[in-house]
Amino acid sequence: MSPLAFEDLYEQHIDFIWRVLRRLGVPARSLPDAAQDVLLVVHRRLGSFDGRAPLRSWLAGISVRVARQEYRGRRRRQPEMLDSAAWIEVDSLPADASLVSTTPERLERIRLLYEVLSCLDAPKREVFVLAELEQMTGPEIAEVVGLPLNTVYSRLREARLRFQRELAVRQADAGREP
Repeated sequence: MSPLAFEDLYEQHIDFIWRVLRRLGVPARSLPDAAQDVLLVVHRRLGSFDGRAPLRSWLAGISVRVARQEYRGRRRRQPEMLDSAAWIEVDSLPADASLVSTTPERLERIRLLYEVLSCLDAPKREVFVLAELEQMTGPEIAEVVGLPLNTVYSRLREARLRFQRELAVRQADAGREP
C-alpha cells in the first residue's frame, strides 16, 4: 500500500467519520470535537497503518471508540439525559453540507432515521449503523467493535427488528395525524 497523506485521507473520509460519529449518537454540538479527536488519532497512527484491514474499517474503529468515550463523558456529566433516547437530539440534523439543498421530505426522513436510531441501545446501534448505513460486512464489524462474529450477527438481528418496529410505530402515528 502506498503511503496515504493525511490531507488526502481527510478529504476522502471526513464525511464518513462525521456521519459515523453522528449516527452513533454523538450530539451535534459535540461533533466537531469528536471528529477532531478521531483525526488526532488518525494523524498520530497513520504511519503505522499497515493496510491489513480496509481503511474505512480502521477509521470506523477509531470513530466507534471516540463515540464511546464521548458517551461515557456525557454519562458522567449528565446522567439524567441518558435515561431516555432524547440525548441523540433528533431535532438537530447532522452538520452536512449536502443537506443545504435537501427537500423538506428528505429532511423529514433523515429526522425520522435519527429518531429511530435513538431507540436502539448503543451496542445495537453500533452494529446497525456499520452494517445497514455504512454497508460494512459482519467480519469487518466484528473487528471494528471487538466482538465475536456471532455476537455481531445476533445484535444486528435484534437491532433490525427493533428498528423495524420503531419505524412502523412512527409511520403509523404519522398516518393518523391530520
